[in-house]
Amino acid sequence: MSVYLFQLIEGSILKKSATGCRGMQQRAAVETFVHDLCNLYVPYFNVERNSRIGKTDLEFSAVYTRRDERYLITKKAKVWGVENQQVVFVSAPEQAVTITYVEQMIKDMQSSMKDYLHEHRDHMSTVFTGVIVTDQPISKKVIHLAERFRKVKFLRFGAHGWAELNIAILDLPEKRTYIHKKGRPFVEPLNTFLKGEKKE
Repeated sequence: MSVYLFQLIEGSILKKSATGCRGMQQRAAVETFVHDLCNLYVPYFNVERNSRIGKTDLEFSAVYTRRDERYLITKKAKVWGVENQQVVFVSAPEQAVTITYVEQMIKDMQSSMKDYLHEHRDHMSTVFTGVIVTDQPISKKVIHLAERFRKVKFLRFGAHGWAELNIAILDLPEKRTYIHKKGRPFVEPLNTFLKGEKKE
């Protein structure tokens, strides 16, 4: 084997090794971010780590339920009750986020809605938010899909409230979140957390 050929092979190996190290460092940063993000939800949400909906692997899912009731003298005489929920599904794919990936996650969210909805007259709303965390470049088509997607489903023609679905993409390198404008209030904690990461 010539010295020149050996140098080429050695250079290639070193280049792949360096690229691999950068990739591992980036992935470690994503995993750390997701871990810390999950911990923010733990005090207030029912959190399940390493879960799955349909074909989509999740880093974690989080469910928050709030119920308000008004009684007349005793609890046996309930005047009214209102129940609101938030359900968050967080994924962090290693590959770049594609249209196909986002559409599959939306499909899986829609299929899993029945497992979380409490369809009764006191139910007012359940908001589902799919969050995709990535350190890879995001195409304009994917961003457009995230910012355009929002689905509202009325239960029993509104008698049992409604369900809302949004999809958010967190771009870690750019510190940006892409989501439909009406879904932004539901990802404010994520944006605050991203800003905190940026200051550090």
